[in-house]
Amino acid sequence: MKKILLSASLLFAVNIQANDINSEGKSIFIKKCVSCHSIEIPKDTSTMLAPPARGLMHHMKEAFNKNEDIVKHIQSFVINPTKETAKCGSIKRFGLMPSQKGLVTKKELNKISHWMLELNMTKSEHTKAFGKMP
Repeated sequence: MKKILLSASLLFAVNIQANDINSEGKSIFIKKCVSCHSIEIPKDTSTMLAPPARGLMHHMKEAFNKNEDIVKHIQSFVINPTKETAKCGSIKRFGLMPSQKGLVTKKELNKISHWMLELNMTKSEHTKAFGKMP
């Protein structure tokens, strides 16, 4: 019985820590990224300056099999974006994002990217924002 209670307590603590990291990631995203990348797709997509976070994650999840690879890519790309490493086809529409080196820390990027892993996009949302899904 003690083992069950200990295991349940440990799972609860890990879950609380993950939720804290995720809410922190969202807060940092709002402070540092939302001026260009909205979280949701706006009603008027002609006003978008960059792909929304949910759209970015759609492409990340298509490009990478492992969450760890997505996190590594985001952390690398945000600091050193290149056309060759871009995974989102909307680079044609929005261009290459400027490097955020010196504007966001690796620790902040870690929290942002882990929060972004939770984002998903439906087919109709993708079509609305970017046209027909590939």
